[in-house]
Amino acid sequence: MVSSAFSGKIIAISIICLLVVESYLSIGALGVSTTPQPVSILHYDSTGARVASLANTFSSGENVWLQLPTNSMSPYWVTVHNLATGGLVLNTTITTFSPTYLLHVSLSPSWFPAGSTYHFALTVTTQPSPGIIRLVPYAADMVIAPNFGQLSLQGYSQTSGSLSTNVTLSDYNHNPLTGVKVGWILHQGNVSIRVASSFTGTDGSVSFQNGQAIASGRYSLETVVLDTDSVTAPSLQTGTFNVQPIVASISLKAKGSSQTQATLQEVSSAKPVAGRLLMLEQQLLDGNWTIIAQSYTGPDGQAVFNNPSAPRQWRIIFNGDEFYGTSWTSSSGQTSNTSASASAKIATTASPVTKNSGSPKQGPAICIPTCCDTTVTPLSIIAPDCGGAEEGQQPSARLPHCISPRLPTEQLAWCSPRA
Repeated sequence: MVSSAFSGKIIAISIICLLVVESYLSIGALGVSTTPQPVSILHYDSTGARVASLANTFSSGENVWLQLPTNSMSPYWVTVHNLATGGLVLNTTITTFSPTYLLHVSLSPSWFPAGSTYHFALTVTTQPSPGIIRLVPYAADMVIAPNFGQLSLQGYSQTSGSLSTNVTLSDYNHNPLTGVKVGWILHQGNVSIRVASSFTGTDGSVSFQNGQAIASGRYSLETVVLDTDSVTAPSLQTGTFNVQPIVASISLKAKGSSQTQATLQEVSSAKPVAGRLLMLEQQLLDGNWTIIAQSYTGPDGQAVFNNPSAPRQWRIIFNGDEFYGTSWTSSSGQTSNTSASASAKIATTASPVTKNSGSPKQGPAICIPTCCDTTVTPLSIIAPDCGGAEEGQQPSARLPHCISPRLPTEQLAWCSPRA
């Protein structure tokens, strides 16, 4: 009797376990669906509140969010197709859990050009009951239309050797536009060059920082939207600034008994100035000066001259260019066997009066190639090394150092004036 009762309990417990397993399996089977359910898409309304869209029509550059079920967990699978072209726009797996049950999507014009309809396919992982995992598909179509925006200046500063600015792109409801390409145009006179570009963040802001390694002069900086097929916004005059010539000096050193070594360098950093024309001049009896020799500085900023044979006052002069101010030396005109006595004098204004001396031809103000070459060096890597010539070459053989195959280039739609 005891054995029969115990066997009955075992059978009853087994039946209960089978019913529980069957129940779990039934729940899991009921949770698997091949028909995608609609997914809600949220965006900012005219008041800046995040609400669900009723028609799923959005504007380029908007921030949108896919609404996940509250019992979902990672991973999530998102696939987006352009219905007009059939092309795959996005196919990604998100492994990070979203505690807000929202998946953010930036409607960047680079990924979602305006004027098309896009199909979003979302698959989420859910756990309807402990131990039961199922995948649930969701889907939605959205139309993206062109947008209108406005640029606003948030900050602009000019410090020694550096320029920085911060702007924000928003729609006319002051909601941020994200993933939109913005560019900065530098103007000097009738010459313009695009110096940088970047994309707005989720808050619509974008920053630009650049060293002022450009020719001396007065410049203006303009911010423009480059994704003009999707977002239209007036350009923003960001600021104006002046760049002063770098102060340079010439030092002399005897090289043997018959030559003098001249070194051109920046005063502030002692950096050698390469590729610049130095001229050896001697004073005439009437007080004017005449050129008797000239040479370009090498990578070390040095050029070597034969000492003048006539016992008269002589000097070595650098006439300056777009980057560096004028500098020259003066000497007693007598050179000993051990040293050339000279003292350097820096001039950042007009050059001394020189008879029969011609300075080398100067290039364009911001050192860009002539019309109609469509590639230029981005301003961030244009430096005072641009221009000049190789050591020992004559002015007629002056080689521009503006473009190097090692440097990246920007494509421009305009032609600069010929030098």
